[in-house]
Amino acid sequence: DLRLPTIEELEDSYESGETESWIENDSDKRYWSSTISVGENGAYNLDAFKGEIRWDHLSNYARVRCLK
Repeated sequence: DLRLPTIEELEDSYESGETESWIENDSDKRYWSSTISVGENGAYNLDAFKGEIRWDHLSNYARVRCLK
């Protein structure tokens, strides 16, 4: 089964250097996590270039990386 990683798993990928291979250009740098924001229609994502974590509304664009 495939699933979205948690924000902690994405952060671990950034800290290990794994996300460097994910970035093709500047627009490809944000990745959704499965970590939702309670009471909001949003979730957290990771900037794979800078390592920044932020909350975004689910209607905003970001890429996904699935885990097995």
